Amino acid sequence: MMRLIAAVWWLLALFWLWSTQLGAQQDGKAKAVPPSRVRVAWPEVRGYGLTTSDAAQDARQQALKEAEAFLLRQKPPLAFWKPAPQDLDTYFLQDSGFEGPEVDLEIPEAPNKMFKSWILTFRSNLNLHALQRFDQFAHSQQIMVEQQQRSHERLRSLTRFMAVVLISLAAFVGYGRLDEWTAGRYRRLLQAALGGVLLAALAGWWWQGF
Repeated sequence: MMRLIAAVWWLLALFWLWSTQLGAQQDGKAKAVPPSRVRVAWPEVRGYGLTTSDAAQDARQQALKEAEAFLLRQKPPLAFWKPAPQDLDTYFLQDSGFEGPEVDLEIPEAPNKMFKSWILTFRSNLNLHALQRFDQFAHSQQIMVEQQQRSHERLRSLTRFMAVVLISLAAFVGYGRLDEWTAGRYRRLLQAALGGVLLAALAGWWWQGF
């Protein structure tokens, strides 16, 4: 029985080492993105609202969606950096826009209601190099966060494993002392109790892993 228990612990130790090495191999590195500039034929972006302020805010929301779609259309796609509203003025928009004509959007909830409009124009020559660097940095930050999460998970696994080992050692020491104290009269019963403690420790380690 003791040989079987020792073999089980060796298998557990080998499994833990294999899982930590597998997690380490999955840590990737951010790919460098070559710099470039690009000329883009942007459509005008229009926003609508009951007031000019509402129309301008709606236009900026639509412009932000258009900017994100543009990043995803690149090859390779710039999918990690998400531009903030203030980035529109710095990297995408030509100016703050201008008020357009009033329009009837034919909304059932507001029949014959005229809505204000606001028009935004994108820059025709974008600094794609800066956008690529932002995306590369965001990618590296995401990889760093994922690596930290995997490191924390491996540390938690090691802590659970060491707890099981300590409980098992304590159980073996207690078994040896009691068996010696009782002169082997209750050896079968003590072995059964030892097996129950080991199984409980294994079950707790397995349950904590989920």
